[in-house]
Amino acid sequence: MLISVVFAHRREIQTLKGLVRSSDLSSIVSWRRWARRQDLLLAPGQTLPDLIINAGFAGRINIGLSLGQVVLVSDITIDEASSKLPLSGSRKIRKFTGDRGVDSVLLVTSKAPITSVSARQALRSQTGADIVDMEGGHLCNLADESGIPFISFKVISDDADHRSWDTIKRNNDRWAGRLAAVVFDFIDFYVDENNCNHTGI
Repeated sequence: MLISVVFAHRREIQTLKGLVRSSDLSSIVSWRRWARRQDLLLAPGQTLPDLIINAGFAGRINIGLSLGQVVLVSDITIDEASSKLPLSGSRKIRKFTGDRGVDSVLLVTSKAPITSVSARQALRSQTGADIVDMEGGHLCNLADESGIPFISFKVISDDADHRSWDTIKRNNDRWAGRLAAVVFDFIDFYVDENNCNHTGI
């Protein structure tokens, strides 16, 4: 089994990387920084992963959610098209997230950073999404094209406004730690389920 964790910024997954590297999962997890298409679609001859996990930070556009909350993405909107993430809806994964208090949310992937309250409110009104990032929708599309299962965990890092960067800098280690705890447990859970249960998740 090979699991690829795809991320936008190294600071978001450094704690997770440390946990994985000090465990027996290190040999089956690869790391890819999202910057462009070829970061996900591997060169000929390389093995495609069995699962892609997008782990990272996202801004909240639903103010009912809490900063520092780890969430599972159930649907993604990009360029006015919406995609469901089937893996996130499986009974076993719903139990996994429920046991850890991880809510399912709608994600919108934006072409540009959202840095004002008015832009945040407009995006929420137009899409109904709960959180916003700049890579999740693209990764979902690429995984779908490649036939690779895809799942996305995000920690809500900021309010998608002009203070976002300051909020992230102030809380980076804490948010990254919360994200790492859930994603590390999920990788362990996924490996156990798929190695011991031939029906898979």
